[in-house]
Order: sequence, then C-alpha cells, then structure tokens
Amino acid sequence: MIGLALAGGFVASSPGKASDAPARHPVAPQGETHITVGTVAIDLTTRAATPAENAPNRATRCTGGWTACSLVDAMSIRVHGKRVPIPDRLPLLLADVSTASVIRIAPERYRLTLSGGDAAAGYEARIYFDRHMVHHMEIWSGEMHLLEQVTVYHDMASKILAG
Repeated sequence: MIGLALAGGFVASSPGKASDAPARHPVAPQGETHITVGTVAIDLTTRAATPAENAPNRATRCTGGWTACSLVDAMSIRVHGKRVPIPDRLPLLLADVSTASVIRIAPERYRLTLSGGDAAAGYEARIYFDRHMVHHMEIWSGEMHLLEQVTVYHDMASKILAG
C-alpha cells in the first residue's frame, strides 16, 4: 500500500485485487481522499464542521456530541470506471472518518468499511455495493461491536421506469 499526503488530502492505492486482505487506508480530516483497490475506486471529501452547524440549539453531525469534527461532504464509488449511484443521505451519517478499506465479498459485490469516531463514540460503517448501486449500510458500535443501524436502499428509478 502507498499512502501520500497531497494538498490536504490522501491518495492511497493497493495493487492487489479487491478480494485481497483489506488494507486500512487513512482518510484525510479535511480535503480529498482517493483510494483504489483493484477495479474499485473510492473518493471522499471531508471538511471541518462550522460553528454555525454546531450551534447549541442544533443537532450536530459530530460523533459523541463533539462541537468540532470532520464531516463527509461528498463520496463517490466507481467499479470498472463506472460511477455507482450513492443515496443522498448516506454521507450525512458519516463524521470523523479515520480509515477506509474495500474488499470483494462475492463476484462483483463489495464492502467499503469506514471507521470513525473515538472510544465510546466510535463506529464502523459497512457499505455494501455492486457496480449498479449501494444495497445497504450497517453501522456498528466501536466499543461494543453491536449492530446499531441497518439502512436498505432500493433502486426506485428502475421500478418507476418499468411501471
């Protein structure tokens, strides 16, 4: 694995297949992170939360109720060079991401694992996808290793067009 710090971001690359043992790639707290594993490419854009976003009477996206954190603003996944649609709300659940890894779990099926937070506020987001869509996301607690949330996504566009 190669990890380089570039202009506030990271670029990481693993030469092996996505099915190799997952390497954990660092995610920049601010800026862009690019990860390529086999035929899968992941781009994350993070930024510091602004004071207005963390005003006393507002809900915060920061983990553990912290008032300063790193938020995921944008995310893209490409498989074989083709962009995979990502549900709009998926990045809203991600903050303080520190590492990312990608593995192939079946032919043409993948899991992106993002680790974030710290201690009791730590979590692991497991995003399952193929070259067509994100199928579901699981949020696991960091310390207790318990499944906290499962979000299932459906391809509504193809259902509407077929109907």
